[in-house]
Amino acid sequence: MKTIDTVVNALVKSIQDNRDIIFKGMFEDISSNASPIVESETKNETPSMTYQNMGAVIIEAILQAGMNYERAVKPRVTKFLKDYSEMKNTSEFLKLIKEGDLENVINWKGDKISRIIQLTEFLATEGLETEKDFSIWLKNDLNTLRLKNTKGIKDKTVDYLKILCGHKDTVAIDLHLMNFIKENTNLGIDLSYTTARQILISTAERIQVRPADLDYGIWKYMSQRSREKPARTTRTMARVVEKIGTCAKCFSQLDNKLYVFCPYCGEKIGLKEGDR
Repeated sequence: MKTIDTVVNALVKSIQDNRDIIFKGMFEDISSNASPIVESETKNETPSMTYQNMGAVIIEAILQAGMNYERAVKPRVTKFLKDYSEMKNTSEFLKLIKEGDLENVINWKGDKISRIIQLTEFLATEGLETEKDFSIWLKNDLNTLRLKNTKGIKDKTVDYLKILCGHKDTVAIDLHLMNFIKENTNLGIDLSYTTARQILISTAERIQVRPADLDYGIWKYMSQRSREKPARTTRTMARVVEKIGTCAKCFSQLDNKLYVFCPYCGEKIGLKEGDR
């Protein structure tokens, strides 16, 4: 089995060989609703941007797990920021949840709704009203251990929350980042989350960028590459599907249009009985 140092060396070489591609557009796609806290002046660092909206932070952190970010998560967070731009703190978001219909607010159904509510209630109980409060609180390892006792929140979501609150010293390992490591190191085994995290943080130190910036550069590179792959074209997929009002996976309302794939999460829509 390759050592951590060997894997890091392979990644460093790959990133150096493709530096301009991987870090291209690191300043792009930062939400126009986000507020700059510290703006970087170096080429390979993204600005430290946060939403300054606890509702948006909570919604994105919970929805992102297992979902297509561009199709399922980003549109909902963007709409929430537009509709509730003045809702900055946790108690205001909790009030909205209790007085309104969260399913309609973010156009979502299922377990993630209850997880959003549970996380919001936990943060309110802890007295964490703002992103700044939450960011400071997340620096304490004992706090993150307690946070992971909340249903649906594990290592990746904790790291994701840290990044959303402005931390630049961590990475949130998802499928894109894991695949990048495997493809560029010829690893024939699956990595644990902790090991993959250690590898990327060490790699960031070697190439002198902040870990969260490396996370973003790799994620952007891999997600764009996956979108550029030619779609499979089969006779079954080419057929028109029946009108379905709601995606069975992410519960997006599909406005009764004709879809082969859900435009939010990419889930394949079931074909009509006669077309199977």
